[in-house]
Amino acid sequence: MTRIRRLVIAPVLLATLATLACATLGGPAVRRLPVLLWFEDFSTVFAGEARSTGMFNGIEMDVVDGAMKVRCVGPLQPRIVPPRAHPPTHCDGVGGVVALSCSDGRQMLGNWHAEATCGSGYGKGTDAAGNAWRLSWGTDSPRASTAAAEARKAQASKPPLPPFNAAGTGAARGPATGTAFFVTWDGHLVTNNHVIAHARKVSVRLDGDLVRAEIVDTDPENDLALLRVEAIRRPLPIGSKAKIAKGEEVFALGYPMVQLQGQEQKATFGRINSLTGISGDERLTQIDVPIQPGNSGGPLMNKRGEVVGVVTSMLNAQATMQIAGVIPQNVNYALKSHLIESLINQNLTEWEPERTRTTTAGFQQLVSENQESVVLVLAQ
Repeated sequence: MTRIRRLVIAPVLLATLATLACATLGGPAVRRLPVLLWFEDFSTVFAGEARSTGMFNGIEMDVVDGAMKVRCVGPLQPRIVPPRAHPPTHCDGVGGVVALSCSDGRQMLGNWHAEATCGSGYGKGTDAAGNAWRLSWGTDSPRASTAAAEARKAQASKPPLPPFNAAGTGAARGPATGTAFFVTWDGHLVTNNHVIAHARKVSVRLDGDLVRAEIVDTDPENDLALLRVEAIRRPLPIGSKAKIAKGEEVFALGYPMVQLQGQEQKATFGRINSLTGISGDERLTQIDVPIQPGNSGGPLMNKRGEVVGVVTSMLNAQATMQIAGVIPQNVNYALKSHLIESLINQNLTEWEPERTRTTTAGFQQLVSENQESVVLVLAQ
C-alpha cells in the first residue's frame, strides 16, 4: 500500500460526493447522484451512487464492481477549497476527501472537486495497495449509464484488478509504498513490517535509483522490520523513551501517497498528544503530526534531532464513524523508539546508536540535515 494501514481512495466516491455537496450548498436538494470509479491500470470499473441526508451531513458513497462483486462504501468529508474562477461560480471551490471501505477488505482514500456548474465533478486517489483510480459523477442517470459503458470499453484491454487479501495469505495486491530510515552507516534501515510483509521484492529509492533491499529480520507483533541495502548513509540518532513528553514538538519525514502527491519527501509537524496509543497500548504514542498512507515506517523526530518513534498508523475513519458517529481529526500513532533498539540489538550485537548532536537548530535545519537518511520503500 502506499499506505498507512486502513486507508483507501475511490474515484467514483469523489465524483458523487462533489455533486452532493454542490446540491446542498445552494441548489435544489439532491438525495442520490450516479457515480463512476475506475482504476487507471486495470479493467475494473465501479458504478453506484452517492446519497445525502442533509447539508454536509450523512453523505455516503456506495459503489459496486459488477465483475468482482465488490462493494465499497464510505462517508464524504467536505471542505472548501480556493475557487478557480473569479468571480467564483455556484459550486466553484467545493471539494473534499473521501474514505471508502470495501467488502474485500480494500480501503481507498482520495480527493474530489465539483465542477463550477454543480452538474458534475471529478476526483482521483489510490487504494491501500497503491493502485491509482479516478472518479467522475453527474446528475443525469442516462448519461451516467453511457459513461459507464464507455469506461468499461476503454478499460477492457487491461488486466483485472488484483484481489485484495485482508488476511495476508499472499494474494497479489500490487506494489506498496512506505518509508524507511537508516540506523547504521553500512546500510541497515528500519521500517514498518506491514509495508513489506507480503512482498516478493523490496527496494528503496536512493539518489533517484531503486536499490534492492534485503529483509534482515521482522517483528510482526510490534510492526517493525529491519532492512539492509548496499549503501553508506548517515544513521539517525535513536532517542530513549524517557525523553518523550506529552506536548513535546515533533516532526515526521516520509513519502505519503506518492501516486497522488509525487515522490518528493514530505515533512509534517505537530506534538505528542499521549504517551499511549489506542486502547491504552503502551508501545505507542499518539501524535497530531499529519500523516497519510506511505508515511508508514518513517521516523518521528524531536527538536534535538533524535528518532523518538516510527510512524505507524492512523485512527480508522470508517470504524470511528460507525462506532462514535464522528470522523476523527488527526489522531495518529507512532511506535516508541525503545522497540527500534530492541530489534536492532537482536540482530547487530555490536551496534551502537548514532550519537545525538547537541543543537539548538530549528525544524527547517533539522529537516535539511536528516532528509538524506530517510528513503522511499517500494514493496512488490
